[in-house]
Amino acid sequence: MNIYYYLYKNNTGKQKEKAGHQAAYVLLSYILEKEYGIFKFPKIEKNPYGKPYFPDYPQIHFNISHCDNMAVCVTAGYEVGIDIERKRQVKQILVKKVLTQKEQIDLQKRKEEEFEMAFLQYWTLKESFIKAIGRGLSFPLCDIEFYFDPDQIFWNLYPKSDFQPILEKQSPFALNLYSVIFTEEYPSEIEKPDPICLKIGSFTNQNQILSNQEDWCFFQFFLEEYLLSLCIPHF
Repeated sequence: MNIYYYLYKNNTGKQKEKAGHQAAYVLLSYILEKEYGIFKFPKIEKNPYGKPYFPDYPQIHFNISHCDNMAVCVTAGYEVGIDIERKRQVKQILVKKVLTQKEQIDLQKRKEEEFEMAFLQYWTLKESFIKAIGRGLSFPLCDIEFYFDPDQIFWNLYPKSDFQPILEKQSPFALNLYSVIFTEEYPSEIEKPDPICLKIGSFTNQNQILSNQEDWCFFQFFLEEYLLSLCIPHF
């Protein structure tokens, strides 16, 4: 299982979401070619909750996410969920809506300057879970609860990371979306990008984030002002 991410040209207004969506699928197209030798973008269908999948390649599971000018994609031989967010202002009404009472109490213990990123730790984990199970927001977010250990280790994916041995990184790049040709919402032809590939080494209990969802494992990574969460089955 590899995680790929890259920077893309950002847009504003109505084009912002579309640009992020297209950028993520450009990345997926690149991965299909590089990892699986699939040069023509496959047909996509969606489950009843809107989760996309490849009917012609049921062995390939994928998940994408994008935020501002960062797109991420993960592929695996099993269900997987990924979510990325950038540090932003958080409203209290959202905190009460998506966090359990215990999570809210734990969040209030964080320093004021850590509040936004601390909330996003919970938010991205929950998003990665509901994406992995293919339910989306139809699954109540307060039914998922996470427990952070004071000694929890998080991976920082930038060079200052203390965990560089588990990462194999290529050079970052920026892709101009205007050079990409799209058919409807999915790419039909792309330039040959060179995104950053994170070849994640073996996971350990020290890195895993505990939750009440015992059939799933959760991990988090920091990319400076971005926070990325991953959900995979517990084997």
